[in-house]
Amino acid sequence: MTPAMTTSALVPVHGSYWRSEHERVYRLQALRPPLASSRPMAPQAPTLAAGLLLRGMCRIDAWWSRARSRRALLGLSDAMLKDVGLTRADAWQEGRKPFWLLLAGLLPTLAGLAPMQAQANDRDLRGTPVPAAACVEVSRSGLTGNPWSGSFFGLDGAGKVLLLRCPLPVNNVDLSGTTDDNDLTSMRVHYRDSDGFGNGAVVAVTLVKVAATAGDTVSTVVCEWNSNTNGTGSTTAAGATKACVHDLAASAFYLLNVQLQSGAGITVQFLGVDFP
Repeated sequence: MTPAMTTSALVPVHGSYWRSEHERVYRLQALRPPLASSRPMAPQAPTLAAGLLLRGMCRIDAWWSRARSRRALLGLSDAMLKDVGLTRADAWQEGRKPFWLLLAGLLPTLAGLAPMQAQANDRDLRGTPVPAAACVEVSRSGLTGNPWSGSFFGLDGAGKVLLLRCPLPVNNVDLSGTTDDNDLTSMRVHYRDSDGFGNGAVVAVTLVKVAATAGDTVSTVVCEWNSNTNGTGSTTAAGATKACVHDLAASAFYLLNVQLQSGAGITVQFLGVDFP
């Protein structure tokens, strides 16, 4: 027979009584919060919604910022446009773009033309380098030997000139995205001009757009690069980048015209062009 419990044998807790010490321990353990698990907890729905909202607001803000930059181009003088490597036609083309089309690289800050963090070319362009091996010889002067070394074109000595033509197989289609908006912002020439910024020799590269306009074939210079003005000044092999803002067009073809001219005791080399 179970002995009767007296009030003095009960354990008082928070104004009431447990039947025994064992029951008190058991129930207090049950009231403890569970130990933190090493398994990460799934984010709650409000957290996910807040994150999506924040990302959406950032995207819209970026769109409007780009739209303001493009419109500001229309108010720049020809001299200011030249400072950032643009023509009046480039400014008009960029200024007329809808705000939602993503510009692969923003132009320098237009207020005072202060430099800003450069952005890259569209992904298709970054993945389409043009090596010297892709180029073909168009003409030569004062040259009798083979200028091809096996990995680059090179000249050495006075009075030698070599003209090359290299295809750039891209157009307006952005294969890495979902829009037909492929943007070029800069090109980088890999070269050697052993007299640096001197005028004794030169490596020159011109990006050309070829398209049929009003029933006629029209070639348009997109941008030009010259080792004596746009190079690094190095006398050894180097890579020099120049701003070249252009919205690649549909039904157009692009190519690079390359000129190498060497001088007495001066070496020039052309390794290729890429789009960082």
